[in-house]
Amino acid sequence: MKMSILHLPTIRHHWGVLGTSSIYNIMTVNRFEEIKRFIHFNDNTTNTPNSYDKLFKVRPLLDQIRNILITVPKEEYLAVDEQIIPTKSKTSLKQYNSKKPHKLGYKVFVLSGVSGFSYDFEIFAGKQTNKMPDNCPSLSTSSNMVIKMAQTIPRLKNYKLFFDNRFTSLPLMVYLHKKGILPLGTARLNRLKGLTMPTKKEFQKEGRGTMCEKTTIIENVKISAVSWFDNQIVTVVSTYVGSQPIVEKKRFFRSLKTYKMIPCPKSVDVYNSYMGGVDLLDLMLGYYRISTKSNNGI
Repeated sequence: MKMSILHLPTIRHHWGVLGTSSIYNIMTVNRFEEIKRFIHFNDNTTNTPNSYDKLFKVRPLLDQIRNILITVPKEEYLAVDEQIIPTKSKTSLKQYNSKKPHKLGYKVFVLSGVSGFSYDFEIFAGKQTNKMPDNCPSLSTSSNMVIKMAQTIPRLKNYKLFFDNRFTSLPLMVYLHKKGILPLGTARLNRLKGLTMPTKKEFQKEGRGTMCEKTTIIENVKISAVSWFDNQIVTVVSTYVGSQPIVEKKRFFRSLKTYKMIPCPKSVDVYNSYMGGVDLLDLMLGYYRISTKSNNGI
C-alpha cells in the first residue's frame, strides 16, 4: 500500500539511498522478496470439489476486509454499481466491460456512498456469485446482486439506494421498499411489463425537456416511472420520488448556439446527484494503483 502511494521506478528503489524509510526500516529487500514469492492466504489442499471456490486462495483476506467495511456507519444515499479492477493476468475471472475506463479485469460489485467509500463488495466469480442467502428471494441474476449488497443496509431507516438499468426490475423495487430501503434506478422499458411510454419521435416533436410519468401499485407499493427526453430518452423508476417538483437544467442548443433552461423531473435530478459514488471510487483508486507484478492464480 505504501508503494502504491510513493511510486519509484522499481521495488528495489525503496531500499536505495533515496528510498522509503518506513519500508526499509521494517525489513530487508531480500526478506520482502522472499515473502512476496511464497505468500499464501489459504491451504490449497482444503479446497475440495464439493466446495470449490474460484476465489479460494484469497478468500480469508477478502472476508477480513469485508468484515471491517460492513461495520462502518453508512451514508443516507448509497449506490450499487460494477467496478473493473484492471489486470493483465491469465485468469478465467477476467471480464470485459466496454463502458468502464479499464475495460478488462476483475469485475466487482460495490456498494458505495456519495463520498466514494466502499461499504461492501463482491468479486464476480461466475455461477457461484449468484447463490443467494437462505433468507433472500431469487429474482434475476442482476437484481440478486442488489439484494445481496443491500443485506447490510439498516432496515426502516429511509436509506436511499440507487442503481442503473442493468439491475432494475419491478420485483426488486417492491422487495427493497418492503424492507424499508427506498430505491431509485434507471430502467429498460422491455423489463417493465405493461408500461408504454411515448416513442423517441413523439418526444422529439415536443422538444427537449418533455417528460411523461406513469404510476402503478404492486403488492400495495406505489411505483413511479418517469421518461424524460434530453438528447436521449431516460427512464427512471422509484417508490419514493416522481417527477414533482419539477426542476430546471441548463442545456446547450447547437442549432441556436445558445444555452437554455429546460424542465427536468425530480427523480432524474436526484439520480444524477447521488449515483456517482462507485465512479468516484474508481477515480480515487486510479491515483494509487499498485504497480507490483504478481502471478494471479485465482
